[in-house]
Amino acid sequence: MKKAKVSRGLMAVCAGVGLMAMAVPSAMAVSVETSRSGSDYSQNDSTGKKITLRDGECDGHGVRSDYVLTGSSTTNSFDNYIGCNNSNSVSTSRLVYKHRVVEVIPVSADDYGAWVYPK
Repeated sequence: MKKAKVSRGLMAVCAGVGLMAMAVPSAMAVSVETSRSGSDYSQNDSTGKKITLRDGECDGHGVRSDYVLTGSSTTNSFDNYIGCNNSNSVSTSRLVYKHRVVEVIPVSADDYGAWVYPK
């Protein structure tokens, strides 16, 4: 009988350890989302804390990425005026809630890509 008690106790300990292991959060990837305006785009990475902004058009227009971080209502932005076929990126301390690309067109209305929401 003592063996049975030890075995049951051991099984209970193993089950408890298994449940604790499942409860430990692991680094989870977020969906990679891309906002486009023509060949220009902003794209978050799988960590959800970095946005890359690409000027894919050789039209002389700069591009900007607007983004909002999780838990905030403030719209932040960064620019890419490096020139065509170049990228610029920004890393954030919190997850990106949403972002979009903006083609900055002088003396005209800017061209806004759709807001995208990494999950």
